[in-house]
Amino acid sequence: MAHAGFQSEVNSFGLENLTEAWKCHLVVSIFGKRRLMKRTLILFALAAISILGMNACRYEEGNKLSLRSPDGRLTGRVWEVVKDETRVLTNLSYQFEFSETGTYTMKQVYTDPFNGNVITDKFNGTWTWGDGKKSLKFQLDNQTDLTTVNITRLSAKDLWGTYDNGFNSAVELKALD
Repeated sequence: MAHAGFQSEVNSFGLENLTEAWKCHLVVSIFGKRRLMKRTLILFALAAISILGMNACRYEEGNKLSLRSPDGRLTGRVWEVVKDETRVLTNLSYQFEFSETGTYTMKQVYTDPFNGNVITDKFNGTWTWGDGKKSLKFQLDNQTDLTTVNITRLSAKDLWGTYDNGFNSAVELKALD
């Protein structure tokens, strides 16, 4: 016999003359479809939330959507400067590592052209996002100067931007990991 709670619903369709087996089959079909519709609705809602939760591209170049937040793309990796329009010394390299806590370490490696010695210096500072995460603001510890880089691309492997040093110079960094 069909479940009593469903019996009235089956009868409301004018199907009183169906056999008990057909009534059970009909009840299972009706409520199976409801369950399927409910699951579909839940999956649709989860997909919509996921899409809305993705970060739309804030930058001129790069992907239109990213599953990782700008913080997730920037922090936790070592970045090496591969292009800096103002760098005049070719035997000088810079690496940056940004932490989630708003601090960074800059490592400067210089090869002395006279004796070939490699000199490494490390500097620490703080960083913050600016302009809706479209720029990075840097300040070395114990310094008052603030450098702002306007980001044009930020992916898991690339960080490109421009900064105003009197020339609006371009800079490109690559993730080493």
